[in-house]
Amino acid sequence: MRGEVKVDMAFGSAGKDHEVGMIKSQMIAEARRALGRQLAAYREAAGLIQEQLAPLIHYGRSTIANAETGYSICSRVFWERCDAALNAHGVLLRSYDEFKALTRGQRAEAAGRVKDDRLAKLRQLRDPSSGTPTVGAVGEPSDVPHQRMPEPSSFADSRPDEPWSRLAYFMQHPEQLDEPTVEHLEWYTCEMFRREEHLPSGDLTKHLQAHIMRLDHLLAGPPVRFQRRLLMAAGEALALAGWLAWDLKDFAEADRLLGAASDAAHQAGDGPLLACVLAYRSYAVEADGDIGNARELLVAAQRYARSPESATTRAWLAAREAEINATLTDEMPALRALDRAMTAYDYARPHNERSWTAFLTPTRLGSMSITTHARLDHADLDTVTDSVIASLEATDFKKVIVLADVSAAAIQRGRYDQGAALGHEALDHAGARKTRLITQRVHGLRQLIRDKSDVPALAELDDRLLTHVG
Repeated sequence: MRGEVKVDMAFGSAGKDHEVGMIKSQMIAEARRALGRQLAAYREAAGLIQEQLAPLIHYGRSTIANAETGYSICSRVFWERCDAALNAHGVLLRSYDEFKALTRGQRAEAAGRVKDDRLAKLRQLRDPSSGTPTVGAVGEPSDVPHQRMPEPSSFADSRPDEPWSRLAYFMQHPEQLDEPTVEHLEWYTCEMFRREEHLPSGDLTKHLQAHIMRLDHLLAGPPVRFQRRLLMAAGEALALAGWLAWDLKDFAEADRLLGAASDAAHQAGDGPLLACVLAYRSYAVEADGDIGNARELLVAAQRYARSPESATTRAWLAAREAEINATLTDEMPALRALDRAMTAYDYARPHNERSWTAFLTPTRLGSMSITTHARLDHADLDTVTDSVIASLEATDFKKVIVLADVSAAAIQRGRYDQGAALGHEALDHAGARKTRLITQRVHGLRQLIRDKSDVPALAELDDRLLTHVG
């Protein structure tokens, strides 16, 4: 199955790494239960039942029950309120922070293994004698190569060893496709998603179109055992292409590509890919103002991502649902969805699940939490914001995204000077970069302040935003 291939690519050989991962997962599950037991002990010591604690912390009884059984870990705000209401003097909050540090450590280890594997793959793409890529590259010279087909006369009777030469051979002989080449195509699909955060949509689209054409050609006659995996890779690439087309405002093409991705997912029986497509569509529907339909798409998407291997996708979908519920001012459904997102993320392995899941770092999930609290105009917005910003490193690329989201939240609450200062800080970190995520935030801020030109601080920020877009 495809998932097995991706685990092998991420962890190298071995059952040993898989065994370590299982032990870590068991440790985290036990730590969750221990934290829940600690909460129950403090509640009982205070002489409260769950129904009595609920109004004191402004969460539902079921949320408390889920936390006490270890089913849900909830947000830091939840544990802050429990700690205060139960006079735990910081014990519950420290235990929660220690638990989060444990989960962050597991994800960091997994990400490190993925990075090592990626570097090994890139080394395979270099000419051993020159140390430089043998084919045209995406972005900088050291980045992902883009195939250049050789002349027909260059095909030999034997199969070439170098990955792109092998692929060129199999383009002529798809019926002979082999495991290493299929793995390489899957890896390259993941690289396209990874590059989506760092390259402008238009630049990436060119390389993605060539990749889709290669996959389409190979699907004409591959060995049966590879057909499903090629369909899944093609569906993932089509979904990303549709997302980029929407970002480029080619809405008809976006709809066509997302439809093709959905068809590939159905043919492959790939539920998580269907969930990804529905999530992408939810952004477009939300932009059109049909918030109710956006929520329906996200609820439907979550039915396709229930397996343990889809924890990151589930976290993303739940966080998106939280944002949408907040837009509809449904506070309790929004906070419950956000808690589901945090719970799912404790089991997530973003770099080891699917091609689209690596984007959901703790920073990005924190940014979605900020958006949710801002749309609700929630009293905990400042606490959540401070927590997310404090977790960022100075060189973290995603700091631009978080600062822009916090800027928008401040402006929405009428804190114009603070919002403008944060907007300028986001632009300082962005520099000359104009990736899709940065461009989206810039346009979002401009939309937010377009009718506030009489506010000097916002007018100055708008001028700078316009310069960045130009």
